[in-house]
Amino acid sequence: STAVAGHHRQKGILRAFSYNKKLQLRLSGALPGPYKVRVLNILGQVQYVTTLQNGESKTLDISLPRGIYLVQAQNYNDVMVRKVLVR
Repeated sequence: STAVAGHHRQKGILRAFSYNKKLQLRLSGALPGPYKVRVLNILGQVQYVTTLQNGESKTLDISLPRGIYLVQAQNYNDVMVRKVLVR
C-alpha cells in the first residue's frame, strides 16, 4: 500500500470475463467516481468504451471475435488492466 498526502490509497479490483460472446465486468474496492473502461485488442486498438462506477457490474453484448483482449479501467488517479480470452 502507498500513503499519499496522509491518505491511505485504496486498491480496486477489476474483474472481467467472457461468455457466450458477452463480456462481464465488475469493479469493486475502487476509488469513488466514474472509471472509463476500454476494451482493446492485442494490437492496442480500442474495440469498445464504457464507464463503470465502484460496486457496479455491467454485461457488454459486443460479440468480439475470438482472441485475447485487454480491459482497462481508468479514472483520475487509478488504472487497472485485466486480460480476457474470448473463445
